[in-house]
Amino acid sequence: MTGGEKVATEDRLWDLLTRVHGGSYRAQPSKRAYIRKANGQQRPLGIAARLEAKLKWDPKEEKFAGNDEANKRLTRPLYNGCIL
Repeated sequence: MTGGEKVATEDRLWDLLTRVHGGSYRAQPSKRAYIRKANGQQRPLGIAARLEAKLKWDPKEEKFAGNDEANKRLTRPLYNGCIL
């Protein structure tokens, strides 16, 4: 990240913080999509409205094709109360 990008990011964060504390911030709704799993069933997937990259789901691998950043977000630890 260059110096100019860092300043712009900090400015956006301060703007966001001000709007959150002031009560004027409204989050964008997530888009609901259903992706096919390898076993043929479907599962819901919430996609942020301001997504900058096109994602292609690979149902056999159960991950996004060619997007390591998106795949990192698929693996997160479950909290203690979760039962699968």
